[in-house]
Amino acid sequence: MHRSMTLVAALVVVVATAGLSHAIPQVINFQAILLNSGGTPITTTTNVDFAIWDQPSGGAQLWAENRNVTPNSIGNFSILLGSTTPIPDSVFSGDAYLAIKVSGDPELSPRTRIVSVGYAFRTGSVDGARGGNITSEVSIGPSNTLTGDNAFTAGTLNFAQGSGAMVLGVLCGAGGPNSAALGGYFNGANDTMDVVVGGINNRAQGRKSSVLGGASNIASGYASSVGGGMSNTAQGEYSHVGGGRANFAQDLRGTIGGGSNNTTDNQWGTIGGGEHNRAAMWATVSGGQYDTASGQYASVGGGTKSRATGYASRVGGGIDNRASGYASTVPGGSGNLAIGSHSVAAGHNAVSIGNYGITLSSYRGDMDTLYNLYPQIVLGARCGVYITSRENDQSDGDSTKLITTFGGAYLSGNGTTWTNASDRNQKENFTPVDRAALLDRIARLPIERWNYKTEGDEVQHIGPVAQDFKALFNVGADDKSISTIDPAGIALAAIQELEKRTRRIDELESEMAELREMVRTLSQK
Repeated sequence: MHRSMTLVAALVVVVATAGLSHAIPQVINFQAILLNSGGTPITTTTNVDFAIWDQPSGGAQLWAENRNVTPNSIGNFSILLGSTTPIPDSVFSGDAYLAIKVSGDPELSPRTRIVSVGYAFRTGSVDGARGGNITSEVSIGPSNTLTGDNAFTAGTLNFAQGSGAMVLGVLCGAGGPNSAALGGYFNGANDTMDVVVGGINNRAQGRKSSVLGGASNIASGYASSVGGGMSNTAQGEYSHVGGGRANFAQDLRGTIGGGSNNTTDNQWGTIGGGEHNRAAMWATVSGGQYDTASGQYASVGGGTKSRATGYASRVGGGIDNRASGYASTVPGGSGNLAIGSHSVAAGHNAVSIGNYGITLSSYRGDMDTLYNLYPQIVLGARCGVYITSRENDQSDGDSTKLITTFGGAYLSGNGTTWTNASDRNQKENFTPVDRAALLDRIARLPIERWNYKTEGDEVQHIGPVAQDFKALFNVGADDKSISTIDPAGIALAAIQELEKRTRRIDELESEMAELREMVRTLSQK
């Protein structure tokens, strides 16, 4: 018995508007009136086959579902297609036609083309609408490949292979679960939760690694990252290269800020920038060129061709400096070498070999080297050492004076004689002295043998103490020290008084000789 079906409101796609708060149902509302060949409504439960084809006749079947429908008293029924067998969204990538068979009868003709209602021209996730979640893979653009669950790609020739992967770009790939390649060209996020954001030919290969732009960068360590630049590699776990070119953070937590051809080759090494620098375990190179910090906790501030190889050693900068001793330091300069533990070498060609030694050199010739073999401070300067406490002061640069003070006192160039300043133009308040009184006070000044406590009793000295000297002569800055100039002045004044008294004695002796001669002459008469 042939049956017919009159469509009342067929294929109504549920409409999504901005007011919806739930996702769009993946079903189609279908309503019709079922009649027998005589036009009488069928009111009993009837089996119906529904199918969707890509052509109005023949073609490929895209979907099918068998349903039992129960019409009402006038043969009308309503069902939701897709309730039993879900309708994939790929069915609607082109034209679609609904075909119907009732209880084994031939397919009703013609097939009904499926069309959208007005609001279905827009998806439920645009214009601020809520809901409309896509729960399967999404591809926007030509020639993209999606093999991961809930993957998403937009662009051209992209590969989204990991579960939850996201790819935006051209010839990019996201192979790890929840990984993302977000733009650019030929980028790849290959492991779990990797991210590549833009650029060209970048790779995030370590789990949770990231490359944030640039070209030909690789983040291969666990949680490693490259901020940008070109041809940089972050290989160690938690390592980072901020940018620059051809930098290599090789080991755990190594960090390179930028520059080019820099390498951290051990744990926690840090390089701020520069070129061709290297930093080892917990070591730091701030910048410069061809600098190396290979000792643990060592650092090089900058400059070029400098090395900090000792544990906790430091080179501040300069050219061709070395700090190889434990906690040794070269502040800067050129050609300096701090070998001893806790030693310091600075200037030019200064070498500090002894532990705790400090060598400061201002020698200019490359062949001149100042050595320090002991825990002492060694100063070397072609024009001597000038000491001043005055602002905007300038030395006279006299190379015949080893140490010169701004007041004019100096140590001779051969280091043997200290000379006090005694220019009249530097002095004032001149008053005569009582030479006789000074001589008397010298006679009362205690002069003893003694030793300094710091030297021990094997080193003996002879002289007064400052307290007695100050009490008798009242000169000098305090009663704890005796200057070299005051004893000399007192001695000269005393010598003058003695000379005066000696001359008087000579006069008296001459007078006595004359008297003796007179007495002798008188006695002969």
